[in-house]
Amino acid sequence: YWLTFNLHKKTAVQDKVFRKAFMHGIDRDRIFKMVYRGYAKPADSFIYPEVDEYNPNLPKYEYNPELAKKMLKDAGYADTDGDGFLNDKTGQNIVLEFMAPSEWEDEVKMLKLIAEQVKTIGIGIRPKIIDLDTYYEFAYTPKEDQFDIAVSSEEPGPNGSWMWEFVRSKEGGGLGWNQSDYNNPEMDKVLNKYIAETDLDKRKGYAFKLQEIMAEDLPCAVLLRPDHI
Repeated sequence: YWLTFNLHKKTAVQDKVFRKAFMHGIDRDRIFKMVYRGYAKPADSFIYPEVDEYNPNLPKYEYNPELAKKMLKDAGYADTDGDGFLNDKTGQNIVLEFMAPSEWEDEVKMLKLIAEQVKTIGIGIRPKIIDLDTYYEFAYTPKEDQFDIAVSSEEPGPNGSWMWEFVRSKEGGGLGWNQSDYNNPEMDKVLNKYIAETDLDKRKGYAFKLQEIMAEDLPCAVLLRPDHI
């Protein structure tokens, strides 16, 4: 599971520093225990750690609310009216619309836990729990601005090169899977090389680069991998 940040909608989510601080405000260990009853593990990439193309040197964005608060403060976010919520650059409270489908019961619980956690760093969440069909309609049309953050899920398997279509831009030949409206020509270029490459060592290098770009830009933030029994 990962979080998709809508980079089209004009909110604080468009700020990469804000997205990184948001991730430092999430206590994954508590989510594992409270939602998945311990049957989950941290994840930070579309590529499984068991696969040779996994990059083990990615930033982990570990739970650190004090660091999150400092990052937000240094980026210019402050609670200017003393109501407990940070204000954006226009002076409005930062209250983000967080979307998940009602059919994903565990992920709805996760959303609510994340809402509690990021409130402690001054970020408000307005849950948007909707039916699955409407969720997919909204998730794949980020330019309609129907959400700020969404819970997303796929099972990439051992050969998950298709997963990277979630971060390919429309301009770069994307087929409409990009839920965040992310557009990075470098990502598109490396992705094309990765898919076309047949030399395993070179392909691994491109895979490492894809993971580095995504972890730095955070259009999507991979959170966890449930242990299915």
